[in-house]
This record gives sequence, C-alpha cells and structure tokens, in this order.
Amino acid sequence: AGNGARDVDISSITRLLVKSHPWDEMIGRLDKKAEVPKIFSLVPIDDFLVYFQKPSSFDALEAALKEKASLGDSFFDMKEVAGIKKEIATRLGISDIRRLESLAGEFAFVSEDLSFVPGTDYALIFAPEKKDTSDIATLIESDKSSHGSVGAYYVIAASDKLFQRIKEAYEGR
Repeated sequence: AGNGARDVDISSITRLLVKSHPWDEMIGRLDKKAEVPKIFSLVPIDDFLVYFQKPSSFDALEAALKEKASLGDSFFDMKEVAGIKKEIATRLGISDIRRLESLAGEFAFVSEDLSFVPGTDYALIFAPEKKDTSDIATLIESDKSSHGSVGAYYVIAASDKLFQRIKEAYEGR
C-alpha cells in the first residue's frame, strides 16, 4: 500500500443523484392537435420521404439532397447531386419541370432507398393547384413513368410497382 492504492468500502460511497428530464411537463406543453399532413398517407411504409409544405420551387428538393450528401458520400453512395433535379425529371419523363412546379402545391419526394442508386424507384407526389390535372398529364411522357391522380394528389412514379404501392398506402393497405 506504499504505491498510493487504497481500499474503500463500497457502501461508504454516496450514490450520484441525477434529476430526470421533465418529460411529462414538456409533453403536456405540446399541442396535442398537431396533424400529420394528409400527403403522408400516400407514402409506403419504410420509404424515404422529403416533404415540402409550400415550395417556391423544386430547387428546395435539390438543396435538401445536397445537404444529405454532405453528411457523407460513402454512406449514401452519392458522388454528385448537383443535377439531381434534372435527373429526376428525365427519369420520370417530365418534359418541363418548371411548368410542373407552377401547377403544384405541397409535394413529397418518395424513394425506396436512401442511396438513389441507379434503378432505385422514386416518385413525386403533389397537390395540384387545380382539380383539372390534364395540364399535368401533358408534361409527362407516359412510357417513362406511371402517373395519375390518387385521391386529391397527383403521383408520378418511376415504376408501376411503386405507383401501386402508393395507391395501396393511400387505401390504408
């Protein structure tokens, strides 16, 4: 015991007391009437979602994806997202993305995978500004994607399979 070591009886050590976070009080302050946007009911379970309540343009999606990529290219397998907006429009067969933006209100970008690897299916779901969606349909090459109205929303999906999954989600299945 010449090396500075001491024996201490464990029962003589005072327990640390840490005050718990006031969860009940904080939860009680929350507005219990907060609603999840209805567009979320179209998103299939376990799919990735980027939601914009009132986008001024689709550029907000590209900015969000750039931010996501900055978290780590190796994790997300994304080298370049600068042109993602154009790539999404091309893959979904949207001939004039600027015109489509002017016809859309809130929207959601839905993907089956976070990495956006080639072949990953994704979709745009949006609330049309007008009930008549014939203008929207003219902006989409039908052989490149599946598209159409689902409830009060318009869906443009990279595959018929994803389009059907979105319809099933909307139907509660």
